[in-house]
Amino acid sequence: MQKRRIHTIIVSPDSVTSLTHTNSAADLQTPLWQLAVRYTVIMPAFPIPTFDAFTLAAVAEEWERLIVGARVQKIQQPTSSEIILAVYGKSGAQRILLCADPKNFRAHLTQLKRDNPLNAPFFCAACRKYLDGAIITGVSMPRFDRVLTLTFRTHDGESVRLVAELMGRNTNVILTSGAGIVRAALRPTPPDAPRSLRPGETYANPPGYTDRIDPIAALTSGEIDALPTDSEAAKEAILTQFSGIGKFGLAETMARSVTQGITPAAALRELLEEAHQKRFAPHSVTDETGKTVGVWSLLPCCVPEGLRHSRESISVALDTFYAAATERGATDDAKAALAKILRTEIAYRKKELASADATLREAERADEYERTGNNLLAALYRIEKGMTEISAPDLYSEDGAEILIALDPKKTPHENAEAYFARARKSRDAAIYALRRKEEVADQMIRLQSLSVELDSAAIDDFPGIQARLIDVVGVERSAGSSPTERKRPLAEERPFKGFRIRTFTIGDYTLLVGESADANDHLTTRVASPSDWWFHVRSAPGAHGVLRTGGKPDRVPESVLRRAAEIVAARSTAVKHSGVVAVDVIEKRYVRKPRGAKPGLVTYEKERTIDVTPQL
Repeated sequence: MQKRRIHTIIVSPDSVTSLTHTNSAADLQTPLWQLAVRYTVIMPAFPIPTFDAFTLAAVAEEWERLIVGARVQKIQQPTSSEIILAVYGKSGAQRILLCADPKNFRAHLTQLKRDNPLNAPFFCAACRKYLDGAIITGVSMPRFDRVLTLTFRTHDGESVRLVAELMGRNTNVILTSGAGIVRAALRPTPPDAPRSLRPGETYANPPGYTDRIDPIAALTSGEIDALPTDSEAAKEAILTQFSGIGKFGLAETMARSVTQGITPAAALRELLEEAHQKRFAPHSVTDETGKTVGVWSLLPCCVPEGLRHSRESISVALDTFYAAATERGATDDAKAALAKILRTEIAYRKKELASADATLREAERADEYERTGNNLLAALYRIEKGMTEISAPDLYSEDGAEILIALDPKKTPHENAEAYFARARKSRDAAIYALRRKEEVADQMIRLQSLSVELDSAAIDDFPGIQARLIDVVGVERSAGSSPTERKRPLAEERPFKGFRIRTFTIGDYTLLVGESADANDHLTTRVASPSDWWFHVRSAPGAHGVLRTGGKPDRVPESVLRRAAEIVAARSTAVKHSGVVAVDVIEKRYVRKPRGAKPGLVTYEKERTIDVTPQL
């Protein structure tokens, strides 16, 4: 039996693919293009319609019918990229929207009302100066591309134009005189831009605007008929030679070529004739979930029937689509911002838990450090200054075996022993805070992870509740997106004194400052004290922080002054002020540190010495 080769045509987003197979002799008398139609499969995947020249042509046709002859009554600029003209004419009140957002550039009539800024931006003020009360005399597309011109006649008879250049990242709206002198631009160009749009300059077309063939003019000039018959070659020629035809227009051209069995040139001519003769049929295009993904001005044959929906006008379709897209964008942006904050806070707390675990592991060695200090004290007579280690008997072993102890060659033997005792005390003190902080952080982790799971399926109405619970966990500042590791710590002069309860005492030629509350202690220690000041706190009990000013010379402060300051700090510490003898730790402020995330007034310190005093003011 005789067979002949038949092709199944599959239209995809970027290409038209032919799958060759054979057919029986029954089809030998059937025209080949009819067989192609029989076996054609239109895939549900298709390019997303964007605001192209076909859509802009439909907008221009609508505006010619509805707003030519209308008078401008009000001009608004609700955002940096939008200008709205409220006009009144034969079709009643209309609102013209020109949007120069690089991602959502468009022009259409709108019913949505937007709030105005308190002060009119420069472009809005310029439009009000020249266009307020002006009459729209014309709407035109100079060529089949994404540039639209609105012409106005002012009350004194002057001609003024608004030129909307809807070209992606170079999108702009320019106000010019009738002679083409720029008066203002919605998006001013930088001084080094290839094309200047500064007031007073002569308006010039956008770069590349006339580089390609105008497809409407090509309807009569013959360039369209010269397109290749091969689909791949025709696609490349259409995209590179003609202006205003994007990916969706190309996909539509190729789909019509396949389904009607005509050449790509004939399909393109059909599309352009519909636009040129203003036979528009606005459609919204949806995806399989029913969400609108774009708008086109003609019947989109490359889209399955269930995913294309006729609309009463191009402006209604565009206004509805972009309103929903803007809301979705705001929802997505808000969700992404919250998700980022949650990820940051969860990661931060993971680090805090790891730090707490490290602190607790260090605390387990506190007894070891204390034993090492005692062993070192027993072997002081064997230590010489400058030694980096020493072998000493282990007083805690049954056989008295010797152990190797590391030394700081810059310290005296006593200072080396005291360093081990200080490390033991610090480890035990830090463990108390770390244990409590670990419990708090673990609870916060559970709450943050729960919020993260909830956010995945949350609607925009749920965001305020999630935000409120986030604030409850991390605070207002960090819930706004400020990373705890990236926040700049304010300088002392950037945080003025806010009336913290800090008392001042004079001891001879020295000044002692004593805090009377947790906030006052925190402010005094972290914002007021200098590294070389002496810092005081009662040992192993809550109490006041004291700072003795030294003028940068802590070693010259008399011992009597230090003891007197310790007495005052003990007397101002509620927990021990009635005790007979109180131990007060004295340290240079440079060795006092507030742990990250600690509550006001909570600090750790090292290299302290202890003075036993009787509390008295």
